[in-house]
Amino acid sequence: MSFESLGLALALIAIVGLWIAAPILNRNLRRLSTGTVVERGRDRLLSHYERLLNNIRDLDEDFATGKITQTDYEFEREKLVQQGIAVLKEIDTVAEHVAAPSEYQIDSDLDAAVDSRLDQQIEQAIKSRRKGGSVAPRVR
Repeated sequence: MSFESLGLALALIAIVGLWIAAPILNRNLRRLSTGTVVERGRDRLLSHYERLLNNIRDLDEDFATGKITQTDYEFEREKLVQQGIAVLKEIDTVAEHVAAPSEYQIDSDLDAAVDSRLDQQIEQAIKSRRKGGSVAPRVR
């Protein structure tokens, strides 16, 4: 094997290695981008808000078909509406903090807040279901 073919083989291996590593490096760079961190938190909140809207629609449908009583319907709907208002306020807070120097902390705080709120809702639904209380809205 000559030096020219060895050099060509090494160059080809280096090019293929860079081509394979490029998506991994891009993903890590995007993960470190501050705009992406804030957008991810905002997208997560928007997703939570859309789930709340779907739950309200499902609740309205259940009430219209007579699956739940009016008192349960009014209670659950008011609770979901209040949660939606809280999520919209958090979305506004994220929008205000886009230029803040500590976006990483904001994102982790929002994730923790949304996670803890969802955990509380799930626990309340489980307790209500075990007590034979009102029908909890479906979480998608």
